[in-house]
Amino acid sequence: MKKIFTIAVMVVAVSSFTLGQIKNANTGGPNNEKQAVMQLEREIANAYVQGDAKTLERIFADDLTNTTDNGFVLTKQNLLQNLKPMAGVTIDVSGLKPRVYDKAAVVTGILVFRFTDADREAADYLCVTDTFVKQQKGWRLIATQQRRIPMWMGHRVDESELKPAVAQDCSQESSLRSINSESPAFIRFTNKTSQSVVVYWLNYQGERDPSEDQKETLKPGESGVRVTYLTHPFLIADASGKCIGIYQPTREPSLAIIQ
Repeated sequence: MKKIFTIAVMVVAVSSFTLGQIKNANTGGPNNEKQAVMQLEREIANAYVQGDAKTLERIFADDLTNTTDNGFVLTKQNLLQNLKPMAGVTIDVSGLKPRVYDKAAVVTGILVFRFTDADREAADYLCVTDTFVKQQKGWRLIATQQRRIPMWMGHRVDESELKPAVAQDCSQESSLRSINSESPAFIRFTNKTSQSVVVYWLNYQGERDPSEDQKETLKPGESGVRVTYLTHPFLIADASGKCIGIYQPTREPSLAIIQ
């Protein structure tokens, strides 16, 4: 009798475990939901490239809002009406990361549009926030917001991608100063001399800013990066303080070779 009871308990336990596994498989855990949302992101990207309105109609919620980087708010109808195939374009969603909160999911990160034609290759980088809600028929995109960002914010910049910066004469130091902090810029300094040099920011008063976080010493062969603004000039000086050259950031990421 005891043996029969033991077997019965084991059968109930195994059955309970199996039912639990089936239930978990049907409901899906957090990782499964993340994968489901990311699959939708890939489908959306492919649909935009192919001009596939049917796929977007399925994924977009009826009350979807799309806020563009210039502040316009578009509806689902706006997006579908203006949909066209994009020849020579690929969209990379690998920089997106999902977070799931029960029946809501938020996907954030960098979306990369790559363009290829006979003459050139180029890329646009968008900082994206997508919000999905889980409705009766599955996940739906209910809100999306994109903001275009400079290339150097989207990935690690290779030296070959940088535009050579041209040094201004040191005689202009007294007339230069930083004006505003409106347009972001990127400049890399590389010391090709045989001595250490100091990179100074010329501040809003036109002075060599003495703050430790605003000046940088570069030994021979060393490089340093400044994420700055277009109107912010930088002065290069030797160890004695003598000016070697002055560089102004440009709209394209630039490279200043100090010689």
